[in-house]
Amino acid sequence: MERRRLYNKQLSEADEDELGRLAKKYGRKFIADEVMKVPLSSMGRPPTETPAHNAVAIECAIDERRVRGSRSPVDDVARVIYRQEHGGRKGDAGWETFLKNFKRNRPRGRQKVMAWAKSHQADDEWRCFLDEDEA
Repeated sequence: MERRRLYNKQLSEADEDELGRLAKKYGRKFIADEVMKVPLSSMGRPPTETPAHNAVAIECAIDERRVRGSRSPVDDVARVIYRQEHGGRKGDAGWETFLKNFKRNRPRGRQKVMAWAKSHQADDEWRCFLDEDEA
C-alpha cells in the first residue's frame, strides 16, 4: 500500500489501516470534520504549579527568619519545606537539586506576590513584601 506524505511525515501502515477503518465506518466527511475539532497538544512539559504557588507563605516565613536574625533565611525555609515534602534531611541526594530549583523559582513567585501587594497597598498585612521605598 502506498503511503501518502503530509508535511514530510508519513503515516505508518497501522495508522493508515485505522484511519481507513474509521473512514469506512463513519464516512470521510465526518472524520475530516472531527479531525478539525481535535485540539493539538502543545510541545513540552505540561504546566505544573505556578511559581507563585505558596509564595506568600514562603516569603512570610523568610521574612520571619530574617527578623529573628537568621544568617541564611532562604536556606532555612528551603530546608523546612524539603523536610515536609520529602521527609529528608539536608545531606540527602535530592537536597542539592531541590535547593537549586527552590532558589531558581522563588524570584518568579516573589515578583507575582509583590505585584499583587502593590495593588493592595492599603492592606497592612501585605506591606512586608514591599521595600521601604515602594511602600
